[in-house]
Amino acid sequence: MEHLGDKNSRLNSMCWISDAGPCCGVYVLDGGRTLIDAGNMYGLIDEIQDLTDPRKIERVILTHSHFDHVEGLAGIFQVASRDLYMA
Repeated sequence: MEHLGDKNSRLNSMCWISDAGPCCGVYVLDGGRTLIDAGNMYGLIDEIQDLTDPRKIERVILTHSHFDHVEGLAGIFQVASRDLYMA
């Protein structure tokens, strides 16, 4: 996980999970309350736990429905039900 605020202070509350699976980046915003895309990896919850408690996620925003952006949803919804938005 990469804290983007280290590169640009305007991105202080944003992290990028680079190991979210091939072809996809997962972004965590608002101190862990917002997740953009869910990647295609098992263990996404473990990556999020390095930053925050995954139960704090309030919303998941999907940029589109390709497998490499949605397969991580299963792990998220095993932890807790969250609002899901599709862009």
